Amino acid sequence: MAAMNPESIDHSGWMDAFFASYYEHRPVNATFVGMHDFDGRLPDFSENGAGDVLADTQDLLRRSDQPAGSLTTAARLDRKLARGFLKIQEWELDSDHFHRGNPSLYTGEAVFGVMGLFLTDFAPPTSPPSRASVWAFDGTYTSTASSGGTAAEHRKGVAS
Repeated sequence: MAAMNPESIDHSGWMDAFFASYYEHRPVNATFVGMHDFDGRLPDFSENGAGDVLADTQDLLRRSDQPAGSLTTAARLDRKLARGFLKIQEWELDSDHFHRGNPSLYTGEAVFGVMGLFLTDFAPPTSPPSRASVWAFDGTYTSTASSGGTAAEHRKGVAS
């Protein structure tokens, strides 16, 4: 059996860690791509949740700084794209244009969170969507309050 290139092993492990973090912090996206371990969850946009995403982001960026010279062209491109995503994520988490100041983010996650459950063959059509339990019927996303008010308050502020 031929020995594997250690850089390929490191890259493969890094990509696995990247996707594990991506799905963990973006459960709605995970559902849409067929990863159903997170079907009952919505993203945590609280300050603690955003801090967890930032810590993962910074750790993955630090770990991706390892040399990747002997990787295949496809592996180098994968790493470059993932690093670009992480750098954008870092900026979003520090800006007022993402979870701190964009009420449509909460609405979109809630709507697509439920919609994604109806667009899958994973569960029988008679099963109730599990994400519906985390959506309060007054339009308040469960973690909206911890990021500065209810969705209705955000809409009111935008409308005025």
